[in-house]
Amino acid sequence: MITMYKHFTVHSKNIITKLSFKFMGTLKRQIKPFKAPLRSSNPASFISIADKQNVAADNLKSSKQDGQLRKKTLAIDNDLRALHKEIDSLKSALDILAKYDKEKEVLKLIDKWRGVCQAGMSYMFNSTMIKIGKMGGYEELRRREIEAEKRKIEYQCADGIQDEIDGILESDQFKVLSPGEQAEIKDRLNERLVETQKWQEKQLELLEQKLLGSSNREMTMEELSKRLKIDYSMVFPL
Repeated sequence: MITMYKHFTVHSKNIITKLSFKFMGTLKRQIKPFKAPLRSSNPASFISIADKQNVAADNLKSSKQDGQLRKKTLAIDNDLRALHKEIDSLKSALDILAKYDKEKEVLKLIDKWRGVCQAGMSYMFNSTMIKIGKMGGYEELRRREIEAEKRKIEYQCADGIQDEIDGILESDQFKVLSPGEQAEIKDRLNERLVETQKWQEKQLELLEQKLLGSSNREMTMEELSKRLKIDYSMVFPL
């Protein structure tokens, strides 16, 4: 009896096992494996039309804001340039005013020392006129000056050149020369002496003309400045 029970039990387990395998096979055929939907590599493909419209609106708004910002920036740059120009103009004006103040001080000093020079020149002119009057007048002054110049020219042309010629003729270098060479040198020296005499005569004639031109004239402040080597136009501007 026990043996039959065991045999029945084993047989039942086998049947159950076979039914289980059969049921699992049927279930596998009925249940299909889940396949995930294909994903696009472009994330924008998942954006809806409404989202796209919102993005486009945002981009348009951002573009307008960028344009307005660029306009404001450009306006600010223009204002800054204008301010820089105005600042430069003000600096230039201040520099000019500063230089003008310095120039005013310099002009004051010029006027001051010009007045001093004019006073000094007036004193010297009056003193000179007194001396010229005691001498016999301006024409007498010019005659004495021209006579002194004549004597100077005569000395330079006559005594000076003659002494130079005598020194050459009496030198040892001249004596060792041949008679022909000595004669040639003497001719050159004589030509030079003649040219010097002509120049002397011309200078004396010019002095005589100056003497004639000084008649009926008086000493002037401009002539006194020239004699003293002073720039008359600086002391007495027009």
